[in-house]
Amino acid sequence: MNSVNAGEKRAKVNVSDIISRVLNMLKIDHSLASLKDALALLGEVVIEERDERVKKLLAEVNYLIAVEYKKMNKRPEMLKHARKSINLYKTINTSTLENSIPILNPILPHVLPDHMHEHVVESIFFKED
Repeated sequence: MNSVNAGEKRAKVNVSDIISRVLNMLKIDHSLASLKDALALLGEVVIEERDERVKKLLAEVNYLIAVEYKKMNKRPEMLKHARKSINLYKTINTSTLENSIPILNPILPHVLPDHMHEHVVESIFFKED
């Protein structure tokens, strides 16, 4: 029983370590290359261990990658990451104002909207012209 608890604790620590690494990485640089590196790091967290923080960070990073591709006029890549962001937001609780505040907001306050959920992403990338 102790080994199971120790394994669960290691998994939580690893998830927290990955989240910390991503946050620190994006404090230094939030270029497309760094965003892709952050996405790869978060992708290392196995699906069964992904808590709301990981899903929310994945949604935010996919949103930011979509923004970068939009700036480059690379529509297929933009839409791919926007859809990933939307699908991730649908799996987490963003029903309160507090829950909809981006985790990356303190690091990238001028890049992300103040509140994020699937409808925000849809309005930015899929609004009808």
